Amino acid sequence: MFPALLAPEIPLGGKRKVHTELFESSPPRPQKWKAGEDDGDDADRNSQHRGRAKVYALQAGLRKELLGCKTHKEFWDFVRKRTDARPRKAKVPLEGLSSNFKARLNYPAVVPPTFNAEQLAFNKRMAEELRPGLVDSSPRQSYTRDITIEEIEAMKRHIISHGL
Repeated sequence: MFPALLAPEIPLGGKRKVHTELFESSPPRPQKWKAGEDDGDDADRNSQHRGRAKVYALQAGLRKELLGCKTHKEFWDFVRKRTDARPRKAKVPLEGLSSNFKARLNYPAVVPPTFNAEQLAFNKRMAEELRPGLVDSSPRQSYTRDITIEEIEAMKRHIISHGL
């Protein structure tokens, strides 16, 4: 066999022929932050420039708020509040929309010639024939009575207490 092909070539002086600035082994990987650990020396962070202290303070506040979530609902509310698109202001005011739709959905005061007057008269007669309400046959008359403010508040308390 050829011994030069089997072993790496090292000069007689014991030093390698090629020198590099690279590490002999990989540098240590940065350790991941673990919940509950101290964030380190704040004075060191505050000495840095370009507003990083403000960013670190914001991150610390968000981390504290996230770790303070006690229920799944609180956690997902926190996530959605920061990831969902923010609602935009309406370009058309609600009053403008309601007046526009009232004019479109209600019968016109004066029937235009292109309107089907016979169908309009028929629809009015049919609407007059409808019963004013349905008969509620439930034991507590649950479907025809109005919901009270106390019942709504009780439902809200139930939802909040169960984290729904």
